[in-house]
Amino acid sequence: MGSKTLPGMPNIPNGWYWAPLSDLCKKVSVGHVGETSSVFCGPEGVTFLRSQNVRPGRLDLNDVKYVTKAFHEKSKKSQLKTGDILVVRVGQNRGDCAVVPDNVGEINCANIVFAQPKDIRYSDYLGYFLNSSFGRTSLLAVSTGSAQGVLNTKSVAKVVVPVPPIDLAKNIGYRLKLIDNKIELNQKTNQTLEQMAQALFKSWFIDFDPVFDNLLASVNFNLENLETSLPDELKQKAQRRLAALNSLHNAAEVKTSLSALAHELQALSATQAAVQAAETPVKASLNANPKILAQHANTHAHFPNEFEHNEQLGWIPKGWGVGVSGDLVDVRDGTHDSPKKSEKGFPLVTSKHITSGRLDLSAAYLISELDYKKVNERSNVEYGDILLTMIGTVGVPYLVMDEPANYAIKNVGLFRTSQNLYLKNYLHILLKTAHMQAYLNARVAGTTQKYLSLKVLRNIDFLLPSNIVLEKFNSIVNNMLFKEKSNIDQINQLTKLRDTLLPKLISGELQIPDVITDEEVVD
Repeated sequence: MGSKTLPGMPNIPNGWYWAPLSDLCKKVSVGHVGETSSVFCGPEGVTFLRSQNVRPGRLDLNDVKYVTKAFHEKSKKSQLKTGDILVVRVGQNRGDCAVVPDNVGEINCANIVFAQPKDIRYSDYLGYFLNSSFGRTSLLAVSTGSAQGVLNTKSVAKVVVPVPPIDLAKNIGYRLKLIDNKIELNQKTNQTLEQMAQALFKSWFIDFDPVFDNLLASVNFNLENLETSLPDELKQKAQRRLAALNSLHNAAEVKTSLSALAHELQALSATQAAVQAAETPVKASLNANPKILAQHANTHAHFPNEFEHNEQLGWIPKGWGVGVSGDLVDVRDGTHDSPKKSEKGFPLVTSKHITSGRLDLSAAYLISELDYKKVNERSNVEYGDILLTMIGTVGVPYLVMDEPANYAIKNVGLFRTSQNLYLKNYLHILLKTAHMQAYLNARVAGTTQKYLSLKVLRNIDFLLPSNIVLEKFNSIVNNMLFKEKSNIDQINQLTKLRDTLLPKLISGELQIPDVITDEEVVD
């Protein structure tokens, strides 16, 4: 197909040509169609992709299924290879496209259109074309069937693509993939940072590891020395914690440090009438003791070594309390009105824009400046606040890291932790815990559409640690958040760069020597 111009498509440079996808591929086929639940198995099986695993430019394996080796070997028609191009046939993400990477091993698929290029040097380029505005327009134009539309193999095979010389196609795919790889790396780094913050929260505020460490140190790590009045529930937890300490590679060093800390604190307590007044010198003294590890001097020193019973929460660290959300934080919700759409103005955020735990403004419509100011008289969002989904998928928190937060909210819970910043990290992660999610789900109202009332959000009872412990927690988590925010900013910049370059590169409008996307940019 030699024409340089096709309706609705860009002009292409000399040396390029238009061709149907089928001309560049060994085959265009479809994955397994039919019942598969009977052959599902554990991760020891073969990766089995479904439509929800294919996202623009990447595979999402978070909820991937696995099938038996026998089924995979029998289903040769739906076996995939490195470089195969996957296209979602039906559903909300119809037309999404990804290329099979070289690090997934054996792989099979269900009801997904896939194309096997004759030369995999074209794979990434073709994948990027199909994910471009030109490619998606072409795919959706050949959809058939119901109102929702279906993409079949014959239609996908006929989609025409601009074909550059093969070395150029490979280079274009490589340059764009550099950007996507950096985006993916930043996303994985942020997932790790979030997991680290949640693990720290669990250790300090659910399992009470530092408290049990201090308790065990006070009895020389001998469970028989624990007070007989200590309930069995706490004795069992102390036993599990001791086993965890003994399993550490540096168990002896850790236990020596904790014992030294316990002796220092006992001595200071005996000689000082007011421990609070000696908080600064206590820290200096502990850090000066060579037997005490820095992590214990800086953290464990501020945790108690005893528990006390609370009627609402059971056994909690001695000296800690119980807080009520509405007493500690100003809790509100967004507007219940529906401001008119505006061609320009400010985004109106609803629950659906934060259900992923991230703020997605791409689908939020704009409201006028007048409506924006009116809504914000009731629920102005600021840096450090926490938003919570209240309708539909309820209970998903989002910590506001935008400064300023130039959007308004509708039917979204607002915890104004910007006014009590020492609580923001603690409350944000608390709202993510399984216990708190169960607490909120048990208080959901509504039949056709589930919702949480503002009254529920204002009356959440939760464990309230001491201020000094919260300060230590914040000092650690804030560093993680700053790294996460930096990564998010870079992701947004790289995404914008990729989306700007993509249509220009696949149309030949922009030549590779003009593109600044080398390793120096994405490092």
